[in-house]
Amino acid sequence: AELAMLELPSGDANDADVPRLDASGGTIAMDHLGPIVVNVDGTLARITNWEVLSQHEQDVARRRVAKRNAERLAVLKAAANET
Repeated sequence: AELAMLELPSGDANDADVPRLDASGGTIAMDHLGPIVVNVDGTLARITNWEVLSQHEQDVARRRVAKRNAERLAVLKAAANET
């Protein structure tokens, strides 16, 4: 059986709440999604329950993730330099 192609919902092109990506290299802030976590194998992830954490919990998580990411990136870079 042939599968139907899923389509994105149509949106209002003038909606100011919809983030726009500038093709000339601009950036979009995605801070509301929480920090990016570097896993030990170098893959990236996010904290899935970020939006339900209190501000204090988010602050603690940011500090811990930043420290752990720095440590993991150092290990990954050292391993890459050995090869």
